[in-house]
Amino acid sequence: MPLPKKRQPAPETLESLLDLYENSPCGFHSLDPEGVFVRINDTELKWLGYRREELVHRKQVTDILAPASRRTFEEHFPRLKAGSALRDLEAELVRKDGSLLPVQVSATGLYDADGNYVMSRAVVVDLSDRKRAEEEVRSHELRYRLLFENSMDAIFLTAPDGRIFDANPSACSIFGRTREEIIAEGREGLMDMSDANMARLLEERERTGKTHGELTARRPDGGLFPVEISSAIFRDTHGHASTCLILRDISRRKEQEAEREKLIAELQDALGEVKVLSGLLSICASCKKIRDERGNWETLEVYIRDRSAADFSHAVCPDCMKKLYPDYKPRR
Repeated sequence: MPLPKKRQPAPETLESLLDLYENSPCGFHSLDPEGVFVRINDTELKWLGYRREELVHRKQVTDILAPASRRTFEEHFPRLKAGSALRDLEAELVRKDGSLLPVQVSATGLYDADGNYVMSRAVVVDLSDRKRAEEEVRSHELRYRLLFENSMDAIFLTAPDGRIFDANPSACSIFGRTREEIIAEGREGLMDMSDANMARLLEERERTGKTHGELTARRPDGGLFPVEISSAIFRDTHGHASTCLILRDISRRKEQEAEREKLIAELQDALGEVKVLSGLLSICASCKKIRDERGNWETLEVYIRDRSAADFSHAVCPDCMKKLYPDYKPRR
């Protein structure tokens, strides 16, 4: 009985497969045993800015690889020719205009009946978007690290239960402890947990996601000092809750506030002792005595002394001196 003939793909199927190969979102190419292009799809050609005739049977892939990627190719291509598949290798292709295209390459080999390598079948993925995203992440991490390391305030990365994961140099300086000591101490070792504000601020952070206020911190010798804190809850990529705490030593500010309050109190006490004369005063046109609130007549000196902070000393003015002592001659 004759074997059935192998069915050939319909023309429309071949056309669909060719369209898929040429216009796939991935690049496809094949290399001969010398690493020369024998096939490349339209997608990869557009990425690179070349025409097909400029690459196929004319250039080796090493001609369009960045130097570091060329070394990677020379290391792995012999493995492919020997029968091993290549998975997720990263490389940089050099476009026709000289710019670099970051890619990820996976490849298998096509071999003849004797197992000899004929050509590769490589899938190329454009990593440009991923590399840009990674660069943005690195840039954000660098800015965060610069802020974290150089902030004048103490910055802690913590857990809601009070565990400390990291502390910046200012935190070490303010608390007089090393980073490792701060992490080991945790919240209970650094803060005065008996401070009435502690429970209120923790409740507010749990309820609203953030809080701000004043607390009391503890030095290594047990001494207490006032601090101003801001804290917020955030979630990482896995959904786990973490907290960030920014803390400032306000000891000097509190001292200045106390000094200011003391000065204000002293000024108020001084003003309380100052008596001010006001209103219409009755004064004798002859003897110059003044009538007080009770109707009694007092000398001018006594009246002013009892009602102000002023006091008197007595002397004789030049005019009275002449009247009282006409023979007196002042020395010159």
